[in-house]
Amino acid sequence: MKPPLSSSHPPRRVTLLARFLRRADRSGERSVEIGNAPAGEAQNAVPAPSASAESRPTESPFYAEAREQIRRHAWGRAQRALEAASRADPECPAALDLQAVRTIRRALRRTARWPSDVEAHLDLGRAYFDLDLGDDALAEFLTVQRLAPQRYEGYALAALEYLYRGEYTRAMSTWLQARERNPSLPVLDDVLGSLPVR
Repeated sequence: MKPPLSSSHPPRRVTLLARFLRRADRSGERSVEIGNAPAGEAQNAVPAPSASAESRPTESPFYAEAREQIRRHAWGRAQRALEAASRADPECPAALDLQAVRTIRRALRRTARWPSDVEAHLDLGRAYFDLDLGDDALAEFLTVQRLAPQRYEGYALAALEYLYRGEYTRAMSTWLQARERNPSLPVLDDVLGSLPVR
């Protein structure tokens, strides 16, 4: 069962995604690095909420409104509320959500114009994943699998979503399909062993 979408959502899944599947452009070729966190991010765990965040009685009303608009897929309203929330409270996770909402808006325009744009569907899936919209993320990852069955990203990202949901059998079979397409991926046991404990 997935956690509910609320103003106090669980630790960001973006860190899990960034830790195991981060895009890197090398000599014009898109690739995914496994096991590398972005520069400046800790290699070992999802960051714990800060003491100041725990001592806050409530989240920003702008941020709560933004999360509700995200749940409704009202991207313009969500973006405006997130911009207000990040101005009102710099400690709020609104900046990360704002980046994801902007990515969604751009990717939706791209997929409306070019429905078979695999990169746009990957961007959409990653941004949905970052916002804890797992059903939407999984739908995009499955679309990537259908549009580009030779690419492993759709399979690997879907496997991470299945892991997050607790569907380990599906995660294993999907991860194996990703490894068929990219043998340099680690075995799923290694990925599970290096996940942070909640």
